[in-house]
Amino acid sequence: MTDREEAVTGGEARGEPAPARQAAATSQPQVFKAFEPGDENISTYLERVQLYFDANGVEVEKQASVLLTVIGAKIYGVIRSLVVPSLPKDKSYVEC
Repeated sequence: MTDREEAVTGGEARGEPAPARQAAATSQPQVFKAFEPGDENISTYLERVQLYFDANGVEVEKQASVLLTVIGAKIYGVIRSLVVPSLPKDKSYVEC
């Protein structure tokens, strides 16, 4: 397989799924999916967020920022409306 074919097919011709290859090729933390109420409940989502923090060494001081970044626009808006006149970024993970 040429480099061009590899780039176009992403390695699927070898039978290797792209996400597995990407995870093996990088030590960067993987992107965390936004919260979708129809897909899972908030308790399960927050448990998975905590596992993400643990696996990626996210410091306690940065956990609120990471959560607010990954939670999604809709839920961020809800959180923002609940902490007015403050901003969510000024709150701790527990306060969010």
